[in-house]
Amino acid sequence: MSDDVIFGVDITKGTPDSRKHPKYAVCILEGETVEQHRLVSRQKLLQLIRQYRPDIIAVDNIYELIASRRELNSLLAKFPHKTRLVQVTGEHKESLV
Repeated sequence: MSDDVIFGVDITKGTPDSRKHPKYAVCILEGETVEQHRLVSRQKLLQLIRQYRPDIIAVDNIYELIASRRELNSLLAKFPHKTRLVQVTGEHKESLV
């Protein structure tokens, strides 16, 4: 089994450009261990990313993390160097919550 750490992130409340700060559901896959967090703030999400140093952060739409395209570089600069942000979509869409 791979030792990669993978985050699945889905927005649960708000939007990145709203006055109210968005909340996220985070699923952390580390080996065969799965850890789930609900209603995580963006600040807490970044803390989890720094703590776990995931190889991949999977989101169904990157605009759930950023309000505009120019914010993307700023966000990526906060990620560990090895971390890849992956936008995933599919035919069967289901919320992490």
